[in-house]
Amino acid sequence: MDGRQYNRAVRVHKLVYEAILRLAWKEFLPWLEQSNPSDIPSFNEAMECIRNLSDDLTDTNMAAVADNKTVLPIRRRFEEFLDIQRSGANGEMAEFWMSYVDMVEILLGLLRASREGNWMLHLGAIRAMLPWVFAYDKINYARYLPVYYAQMTQLHTSHPAVYNHFMNGSFFRTAQFWKFIWKYSSRSGNRGNCQQGHTNRWWYKRIQSKTSSCKTVLPEC
Repeated sequence: MDGRQYNRAVRVHKLVYEAILRLAWKEFLPWLEQSNPSDIPSFNEAMECIRNLSDDLTDTNMAAVADNKTVLPIRRRFEEFLDIQRSGANGEMAEFWMSYVDMVEILLGLLRASREGNWMLHLGAIRAMLPWVFAYDKINYARYLPVYYAQMTQLHTSHPAVYNHFMNGSFFRTAQFWKFIWKYSSRSGNRGNCQQGHTNRWWYKRIQSKTSSCKTVLPEC
């Protein structure tokens, strides 16, 4: 899978992530009945509250349901149930798939940080990613990502102006910028040759010379 299939890969991860949590939710109620039967009335009330949310799904209503006094205990119980799966109490396979869920959540956090311009969420996701790059022997990431994280967390003292710029949401590129780059790459013949090193070097040297025109087309660049 190469870089051109990025959106497809993200979509697959989202679907698998949701499928795993759906399977976990199916096993949650039997576990709750066995381990915490006193929470069953709260569970029924929480489910009714969530069903009502589907009739009027808005950010405000979702936040209200998430903080509802009947939903909060069930959320905590579900997290407790997922932690049991993470611990390996139900076998190595459950432990493995829960580690996958955790990594997809990091990915989703990075995507949200980039789209919303949330610098602190970006750093939090990078911090959460660090143990995984070591666990999976990603040598280059393990070598440079801690350095990146260390430098970026000291940005407020080393480069206050840049830090303020990033905190204002200006550390990411807009979708319009990448659309412009993609169009230009196809015209330059780079599409379809992304895995050829000499083509990449030639193309990126050429795109640098187009910076001024990019700034003219997209002032936010």
